[in-house]
Amino acid sequence: MSEVRRVSAGELEARYKTKHELLDFFDEMQVKIYYHFEDKGTSWKTCPIGFLKLELIKHVKREDWVDVANFAFMLDDRQRNKK
Repeated sequence: MSEVRRVSAGELEARYKTKHELLDFFDEMQVKIYYHFEDKGTSWKTCPIGFLKLELIKHVKREDWVDVANFAFMLDDRQRNKK
């Protein structure tokens, strides 16, 4: 049986804050993806991987971290669902 690690009140507070920061970031990701959903839908599932990689790099250079996360998600989705 593994030993239970005690968590300090400070760590609990930091975890709570981080959780909500992550949820806020995720909300921003959803807003951007859904904004383009009508015209692009789930085209990331069938477009060339190279296109997604180039878009990822382009958004890193722009420091558009929400779109960086979205393109990372799309690439990860393609990797996870390889057939």
